[in-house]
Amino acid sequence: MSKNLKALMLSFHFPPIASSSGFLRSLKFTKYLVQQNMHVTVLTITANAYEHQNQKNYQLLNGIDADIHRALGFDASRQLSIKGKYISAMTWPDKWSSWSPFAIVKALWLNLTRKYDVLWVTFPIPSALLIGLVVKKITRIPMILDLRDPVWEEETWAETTRNRILKWLEVKMMEQADKVIFTSPGTIEKYRLRYPQLIAQKAHLILNGYDEDDFKDIVPRCEKNGKKVFLHSGLIPPYERDPSAFFQAISRLKRNRRIDASQVEFRLRATGHENLYKDRVKELDIDDLVTFPGPIAYHDALAEIMDADVLMIFQDRTCDWQIPAKLFEYMRAKRPMLVWASDGSDTTNLLKAYDDYHLTAPLDDTDRIESQICRFIERDDWTPREGDISLFSRKAQAKELADIMKSISSR
Repeated sequence: MSKNLKALMLSFHFPPIASSSGFLRSLKFTKYLVQQNMHVTVLTITANAYEHQNQKNYQLLNGIDADIHRALGFDASRQLSIKGKYISAMTWPDKWSSWSPFAIVKALWLNLTRKYDVLWVTFPIPSALLIGLVVKKITRIPMILDLRDPVWEEETWAETTRNRILKWLEVKMMEQADKVIFTSPGTIEKYRLRYPQLIAQKAHLILNGYDEDDFKDIVPRCEKNGKKVFLHSGLIPPYERDPSAFFQAISRLKRNRRIDASQVEFRLRATGHENLYKDRVKELDIDDLVTFPGPIAYHDALAEIMDADVLMIFQDRTCDWQIPAKLFEYMRAKRPMLVWASDGSDTTNLLKAYDDYHLTAPLDDTDRIESQICRFIERDDWTPREGDISLFSRKAQAKELADIMKSISSR
C-alpha cells in the first residue's frame, strides 16, 4: 500500500459516544488502515452532540496515528429546543442535521490542503450521507459507502417527508458511490432487488467483527452474587428487538417455579429503553429476575461479557438480513449463547457455520424461548469450541477495505 494514499473517513459515531457500539467499526478501520501506511483523516461531530458519552472511551484513541477533526453540531431535541419544543424541519434528515454545513465546509477545506484519494462514508446516520453526497459532488473524490444498516426498510415504511428524504438520499448515494460495502448477505440481497444493475458492479461484503487487541489484558469479571447470569450487553430498541416474548417466558418459568431470583439473573445492560422495560417486568412480577444496569466503559463491558454464564442476542424477524455487531465479540469471548432470532436469519446461519454452543428461538416465540432457557439451565457441560474465527478480526477486515480503496483510487 502506498504511503501517499490518503483517506477521508466520515463517521458520526466515534469516541467518546457511549450510546452505540457502531463507533467500533469506524474506529477499528481507522486503526488498522493507519497500520497499513495510509494517511487517515476522520471527520466526525463535536462530542457534546452525543446524548450519552463515556470519557473513558477516549482511551480507545490511544496509539492511533490519525488526524481527527470534529465539525460543530447539535442534537435538535436537546440543544436546539425551547421548553422541549423545536421546529420539525430541524430533524430532517435526522436530529443532528445541524452539523451538515460545518462538516461540508471542513471536509472541503481539508481536501484543499491534503488532496484525498478516497472518501469513506458510513451510515447511520442520514446526515452523514448528505454530507458525503455534497463533498463527493464538489470534489469528485472516489467514494466508498459503508451501509451498516439499510437506509430505509420496507417493513417499517411510511409515506412521510422524512422517509421521502431518506429514499432520495439513498438513490443519490447509490448512484454516486464507487463501491458500496454491506455488513450481511441478506442486506446485499435486499439492495440487489432495489438497484440490480448498480449493486452488481459496486457491492462488497465486509462483516462486522472483533479486535483481538481489545481482549488483551482483559480480566474476565462479572458480578454474580452466587447467581447464574444471562447477559445482553447493549441497545434493545423495541421496534426491532422487542423482548416482550422473552419477558413472558421468564414470567411463566417463575410461576411454575422453574427459576428463582436467588439463583438466576437476566441482566440487560444499557438497553437505552430502561424505563419502558422496567414497567413491563414490574407488571409481570419478574423485576427480581430481570435487571437493567446502565452503560459502562467498553473494556469493562468486555470483561463482563467474558465472565457471564450465557450471552443473549435479540433480533426481530424484520431484521433477518442483519447481523448484530455484538455477535462477533460474543463469539470471541467464547461463552455460550442464547440467540433470540429467526431460524433462517443471517445471524443464525452464521452461527451454524462457526459455533456449536448456542441455542436459538425466534424472538416472538414464548414457548421456544422458555424451553431453551430451561435447556440451558439444566445442562452444565457447555464448553467452547476452539474454532477459527480469525476472518472476523478487524485487522483482516481492514485489509479488505484497504484493497477496495486502492482499487478505486488508482483508476
